[in-house]
Amino acid sequence: NSSASSTFKLSIDSKSFLENSILPNDPRFDQQWSLFNTGQANGIENEDLFAPEAWAIRAPSPDVIVGVIDTGIQLDHPDLKNNIWVNKLEIPGNNIDDDNNGYIDDINGWNFVANNHNPFPQVHGTHVAGTIGAEGDNDIGVAGVTWDVQLMSLDTFGGGQGSLPSDEWKAIYYAVNNGANVINMSLGSTYSGSYQDFQRELPEIDQGYKNAFEYAINNGTTVV
Repeated sequence: NSSASSTFKLSIDSKSFLENSILPNDPRFDQQWSLFNTGQANGIENEDLFAPEAWAIRAPSPDVIVGVIDTGIQLDHPDLKNNIWVNKLEIPGNNIDDDNNGYIDDINGWNFVANNHNPFPQVHGTHVAGTIGAEGDNDIGVAGVTWDVQLMSLDTFGGGQGSLPSDEWKAIYYAVNNGANVINMSLGSTYSGSYQDFQRELPEIDQGYKNAFEYAINNGTTVV
């Protein structure tokens, strides 16, 4: 709440910033105003996430798995490759569903459009993954909110222009069943009408999302 935020800011301001924060050496960190706003891009100083102060408390979260439902992540991106989720129960390239989860060779996630283990790398999913968990303080690119995390690539676009609700539901169930602590969905669509209109006109889609979200929540997965 606002009072808690004010208290936090006052406690930070009352101490030396450099003694109570960590600034990464990533060369483009100075452009990440949402994490550390110094007024760049005509922004307002300190209108940010207080990321440097938070990182002084904790920067990595290596045991956290984040399912990124989006376009595919560029798995070999130099700022992401060390933070890509690996399904340790699956043997790469043997064309066998080793972990019996219904998906063959799903080492880093799944392409729900092509129905294969190769997420189609595109800009948006890669950007979102970087915002969440680009490796921090590695002298490359930018810093993620968390510097060490497991990013699960769940491609519901497959290189195309749209994402189907049914593929998004499958991705949610996959993420939960394969250990995701968090699911991020930086996607959406438009509908002309009220939510009640949507429920009435598209009841199966409405219920499909409800079922998937409730499954995630009931299994302790946070959906963003």
